[in-house]
Amino acid sequence: MPRKNTGPRLEWRQDRNVFEIVWFERGRRRRQSTGTSDAEEAREYYQGFLAQKPADNRPSHPDARYIGDVLACYLDEKGPDMTIKGLRTLKGALKPLIDWWGDKPAGIVNERACRLYVKTRATKTTAAPRCELAYLRAALNYDWRMGRLLQKIPVWVPALNKPKDRFLTRSEAARLLWASRKGLSREYLSLFVLLGLYTGGRKTALLTLKWGQVDFKNNLIYLKSDSGAENKKHATIPITRRLRTFLLLARKRGTPFGPVIHDNQAAIGDIKGSFKAACKRAGLEHVTPHTLRHTAASWMVQAGVPVFDVARYLGHTSSAMVERTYGHMAPNHLHKAAAALDHRKKQ
Repeated sequence: MPRKNTGPRLEWRQDRNVFEIVWFERGRRRRQSTGTSDAEEAREYYQGFLAQKPADNRPSHPDARYIGDVLACYLDEKGPDMTIKGLRTLKGALKPLIDWWGDKPAGIVNERACRLYVKTRATKTTAAPRCELAYLRAALNYDWRMGRLLQKIPVWVPALNKPKDRFLTRSEAARLLWASRKGLSREYLSLFVLLGLYTGGRKTALLTLKWGQVDFKNNLIYLKSDSGAENKKHATIPITRRLRTFLLLARKRGTPFGPVIHDNQAAIGDIKGSFKAACKRAGLEHVTPHTLRHTAASWMVQAGVPVFDVARYLGHTSSAMVERTYGHMAPNHLHKAAAALDHRKKQ
C-alpha cells in the first residue's frame, strides 16, 4: 500500500555517513543526499530544498497529483473511522486500483479510462470493478474537499447488472429431477437438485455438505458459507418433509461423517458437466446450478414469505439484495401500500 505524500524531512543515513532529505511522492519513498555529514550545513541545504519545492498545502492541478497519493491519503485519513468490515473492503478495493492507477495523474481519469479499467479487470461481473471505481470516486472527491485538488474530477462507474429473472417453474423443476435420474446420470445428481431447490444453498456449500451438518433430530441442515464475505453467513435450514425422505435414503448409502453428495464415498469436485447434461435432456435452457438457489428464493417470495425471512433462509445478513432481486415477484406487489393510502378511519 503506497504511503501518502508527506513533507520532506531530514534524516541521518548511517551507512553512508551523510544527511539525506526524505519524502514520499506518487506513493513511493524518495531520497536526496545533502552531500554533507555536518548538521548545520545539512539544515541549510534542506532550507534551500524547501524553497524550491511547492508548499504541500497548496491545491494541485489534477495533472500534478498522482492517484496513488490520493488513495493513500483517503485510506490514512478515512480508514480509522471505518468499521473492521468497511476497512477490509476498502483495502481489498484499493489493491487493484493502485496497481492500475497508482502512478497515473488524477487528470487522466475520464469515462474512457474507467471503461478500459473495467475491461482489463476481466471479472465475470461488473460488481467488483464497479465497487472499486466507486472508491476511486470517493477518494478523489475527498481529496478535492480537503483542498488538495484544484478541481473536482468526475469518475464514470458502470451501472449495476440487472438481476437475472431465470428461475424454474414447478413443472420445469419436475422435468429436471426426472432427467437427473435417467440415462447416464450420476447417482448423486438428483440429490443435489433436491438440496438446491429445498435449501437454496450455493453449489459449493452443497458439494461440501457433510452428514455431521445434517441434524435429523431437530430437522435442520447447517450450511456453511462458501465465501469469506461479511454479508454471507452460515445458514440454518429446516428440512422439508419431502427432502427428509430422500436424505434418510441417502444416509443409508453414506458414511457417518462423509459428504452427503458423493460418488462411491468420494467428494465431488464439480457438478457442472452432469448438471448441464440433465438440463439438456429436460429441454431447459439458461439453467445453471445457481438457478436452483434463485428458484428457491423466487418460490418463497411468490408464496408471500417476507423478504427478511427469505434473506435469512439464504444466509444473508441484509434483506436489501433479496428485495432488489426478488421484490417484484411478491404477490399483490405494492397493493397493500396503495390500500393503506385509500383507507379511511371510522368516525
